[in-house]
Amino acid sequence: MLNNPIATSSRLRRLTLLVTVLIFVGALLGVLGLMAILEFRAGIRSYLYREISYQWITDRLVGKDDSAAVAAKRVMKYVHEQLSPIPGEEIIDKTSWNDLVRGVGWCDQADWTTATLLAKKGVAAKMAMMRNDIGSSPHTLLLVKHHGAWRVYDPLLGFAFRRSPSMLPVTLTELSRDSSIIDQQPRLQQIEKDIRENRIAWYRSMFPAEGSKAPEVWESLLDKKNASISRRLVNQGIRLGISWFGAGLANSVQDYYLARLGPTLASLTEIDGSVTRPRRFAVRERPDLLWFYKARNYHLYGRVRLARKAYVEIVQNYPRSEMAPRARLFWGILEVKQGDSNRGRRLLSEFIDNNPSSGWKPVAHYYLGRAAEFLRDEVEAIKYYSLASPLYSDAPERISAMMQARNPSLTSNDQ
Repeated sequence: MLNNPIATSSRLRRLTLLVTVLIFVGALLGVLGLMAILEFRAGIRSYLYREISYQWITDRLVGKDDSAAVAAKRVMKYVHEQLSPIPGEEIIDKTSWNDLVRGVGWCDQADWTTATLLAKKGVAAKMAMMRNDIGSSPHTLLLVKHHGAWRVYDPLLGFAFRRSPSMLPVTLTELSRDSSIIDQQPRLQQIEKDIRENRIAWYRSMFPAEGSKAPEVWESLLDKKNASISRRLVNQGIRLGISWFGAGLANSVQDYYLARLGPTLASLTEIDGSVTRPRRFAVRERPDLLWFYKARNYHLYGRVRLARKAYVEIVQNYPRSEMAPRARLFWGILEVKQGDSNRGRRLLSEFIDNNPSSGWKPVAHYYLGRAAEFLRDEVEAIKYYSLASPLYSDAPERISAMMQARNPSLTSNDQ
């Protein structure tokens, strides 16, 4: 007896619908279970919120592109813009999410944050603590696995080591065999001469990366010892939930988490004695700190209206608090990135005027440059990018692009 093709097609549609409904219900039950876990254990709540945040941010940065090289480029650029080695800021070793909330990080923190985000896309990355002639570690680099090799990136300074801009990043072995590759990096070539020569010599002091200079290489977050079965199951569940529910799930979990902050909060600026653990303050003593946590979390999620509202709350209602200057700075950055360059420029200028000795001034200068560039004020843009160039390695590129646009015959070596 022949099968009826119409009946067979109908059964397949019903089966597909049933499977879809079961997956949806399973994901929904998983979300409800997640909410129940979040309610009872603060430590678990914080852990799950961080993991969801890493996944959500990485998905927004990379999208559905499954190229490890593309993911590495986009995530590194993001971390380079988010974390800055601010003079005078305490080193607080907590989590990568805490580093992003603070906006502060040095080489190892930038590397670890990049590796943490890349792991959410299944891209292996590991930190290499480099050595110099006396055996100390002046810097860390990030090794990212793609195209069959561990390739060298520097998230803190925002570039990968390449023989030419069109080629893949090189490996540590290639850099060890030919350290002149360091000299060829466009991000280094465009820096002011004295700074460029010092930075190249600094990089060269770490190579060849062998013998007494052999780096200490950490394991990837995707290695078995760093990815237990329970951790992998949690990550798979989060990945499925985000893929199904997207911003709805991420934002709901964020709202749930932020509503339950307290009764104490970890300081973002002070450490507990001589260790790198942050001091803790009661929320009732530091409402400015609570609002700053909310502002930065909303900002990192791209929830602009809520982030702006929280920054305004600090600046207007707690103007003499510790977090008020930083709130004004990040509020200005938010406005520049949202295209309101006039408001952003006003806020950033006020920050500099009120905090002339702040270590955050290069950050303000960089975004003042971005605002001026958007407003086509090239003179102001070049001035501010020049002030920011030691911290932001793309600032010289932006200056070069504007100068070449004004004078197409000008080359980067003429500047």
